[in-house]
Amino acid sequence: MPRGKTENGMVADGAIVMIYYQDKFLMGEETTYATDNHEVMNSYRTNAGLTADEAFLSPGSTDNDIDIITAKAKFAHLCRDIEYKNRSIGRVTFADFKDSHKGPGFIKAKPRYVSAERKNLYGFPKGSYELEDPTLETTAFRECHEETSIVLNPDRIIDQQTLVSTGRKAKYAVFHYKLTKPEYEAFSIMIAEKNQDRENELHHIKFIQVPSPDYRHFFTNGASKEAYEQTKDSLNQRRVFNNISS
Repeated sequence: MPRGKTENGMVADGAIVMIYYQDKFLMGEETTYATDNHEVMNSYRTNAGLTADEAFLSPGSTDNDIDIITAKAKFAHLCRDIEYKNRSIGRVTFADFKDSHKGPGFIKAKPRYVSAERKNLYGFPKGSYELEDPTLETTAFRECHEETSIVLNPDRIIDQQTLVSTGRKAKYAVFHYKLTKPEYEAFSIMIAEKNQDRENELHHIKFIQVPSPDYRHFFTNGASKEAYEQTKDSLNQRRVFNNISS
């Protein structure tokens, strides 16, 4: 896995971004690839009887915009009626459009869902550094846009100069981004739309307040919990939790 640097020179595997307005943070339930779980893949069926491989394969090429629109429409429809072991597993989404290696002329996507252990738990937008990212700040902008559709102002992202772990060996650089009131209002509308389009990598994205004092079981992953724990004091020092609309 390639490693990147922040503008301050800190080395990390990826970026995690705490986007906030007053006392609320932008978070979502973290999804799991169905394709990583053979039991789920073998049990997936739509109400029409299609397997996951059949449901998430569409004629066309990612080089053709019309083919992509057609594929998205197909996948979005099938996401609504997929079942696992003869029961609905909730809101299934899809991502990672690419041309299928199974043969020319097909677009495929990976189905995602929230596993039982991640249900009603939340995490901040995060993702891995990629070689085309000049800095980890770029990684932060890209991941936020991919996961939430939000475009951040690069002049206002704050490097916390803090590294947090995913629970494995990967380390994430932590960034804070404070929303203005107009941004918050616009993003709230955008997020509501994003939650309906079946393509987001986080489920049920929302602005939500971290419960206090028992927040340890609130986060879906160790990186989000650790990022909050290590930087909540600096958030308080910036008077995040006061009624500031700057």
